[in-house]
Amino acid sequence: MSAINSACKSLDVIRLEGTQEQLGEAYRAPQGQEAQLASDKQKSYLRELILVNCEDDTDRQERINQLDTLTKQEASEQIQMMAR
Repeated sequence: MSAINSACKSLDVIRLEGTQEQLGEAYRAPQGQEAQLASDKQKSYLRELILVNCEDDTDRQERINQLDTLTKQEASEQIQMMAR
């Protein structure tokens, strides 16, 4: 039973690695679109998350000031981190 369990775990790791590589290719931004600025909707939602999650006034203000320079990818990553 233990050997079967280990073999299944090994196969899952191999399968997941292949899936992640495929997803990386499928969701990669088309060339020239990597640096698109965050949308107004992203910035608005991120501003709300910052106001709720950041207790330090200085940190909060710095993050809000940086919203206009974030790319879509950076905004998405920050939203994912703060929405948890």
